[in-house]
Amino acid sequence: MREGTGANKVHNLAPQSCHCLCTTVVVHVVSNFRLMKSEIIHKSKIGLEILIPLILILGTVTTLMIINGVWLGLIICGLIVFFIANIYTTTVYKITSDNRLFIKCGMIETFDIDIMEIEWIKKTNELTSAPALSIDRIEINYKGGRVLVSPVDKEKFISDLRKVNPKI
Repeated sequence: MREGTGANKVHNLAPQSCHCLCTTVVVHVVSNFRLMKSEIIHKSKIGLEILIPLILILGTVTTLMIINGVWLGLIICGLIVFFIANIYTTTVYKITSDNRLFIKCGMIETFDIDIMEIEWIKKTNELTSAPALSIDRIEINYKGGRVLVSPVDKEKFISDLRKVNPKI
């Protein structure tokens, strides 16, 4: 009898603990889903047409500095490499939950654009200095200016902007 009672207790506890576990998992997944939907982040496409010339120029100058023993120049080259590496690792285009496009490029350059103020978007290969790491770019014209960006998935980026402002 004791074995039957113990088995019943185990049997009764298993569904209850499973129910609690499932509820916890569902709540956790739902709360994570809400957090993910509050911001959409697009990374910048990295184009070799910009990266290769940078590497060649900086590599050549750094090599010459080492060969000639110009240590101050080598330190300056190191700082430039650090600055460029920071740009390449931090350039993102973030669509926030309050309908803003936040563009971050390195330590210095940022843009904060109200998506409802975007008038039009067009694809371009313009070489103007911009928070874009490729020449495969999108020009965003908004009230107060314009900016060039180069998201990895241009179509998805434009689609995400149009979800907020269908007039684009």
